[in-house]
Amino acid sequence: MKVTDAELVAGWRAGDAPRACDFDEVCRLLASGANVVTTRGELHRAESLDPAVRSRVEAACDRGRASIHSTAAALVSSPRRSPWS
Repeated sequence: MKVTDAELVAGWRAGDAPRACDFDEVCRLLASGANVVTTRGELHRAESLDPAVRSRVEAACDRGRASIHSTAAALVSSPRRSPWS
């Protein structure tokens, strides 16, 4: 992913999602000043991260004055109603 002048980055890779979070990419985005929204499960709870990884992510947030938000995404389809209703 190319770092731009974006204030927020929320995205998915084309094709299959990587099996492991690319923390180098996440840290590059955060350090550039882009806020990151992700559905990566590794980032749902900061306390569950490896301490060295957590330190890298927090340092990148500090450098870029940015934040990261991890959330779940589940789109459920039903023949009776839209998932957006």
